[in-house]
Amino acid sequence: VHGDCVIDPSMPCECTNPFLGTDNFFLGDPVKNCNAAKACYVKNLSGCADARQSRGGNRCQSKLACKPTKPEETTEPEETTEPDETTEPEETSESEETSESEETSESE
Repeated sequence: VHGDCVIDPSMPCECTNPFLGTDNFFLGDPVKNCNAAKACYVKNLSGCADARQSRGGNRCQSKLACKPTKPEETTEPEETTEPDETTEPEETSESEETSESEETSESE
């Protein structure tokens, strides 16, 4: 336990905005805080191993919460038979196919 911050490994480690619904909502913007301070606010009970008291008190912050976690990674490779689908977004492949077929028909 770090101050009022309770670490529970079974809980998710994710950014939260304690200022939502107040005039200071921008102070808790996870994107801005992660970019500027490399940390964001997290709930007082979170799965963030590095959760610690923030300067304002009664709030917790974590650097780990800013790092994107991809829980799909453990299940995706088993389900996905074609690795190309995960590395290449569908939009990209569709637009490439379209431009290639146009070029082919024009050059012939």
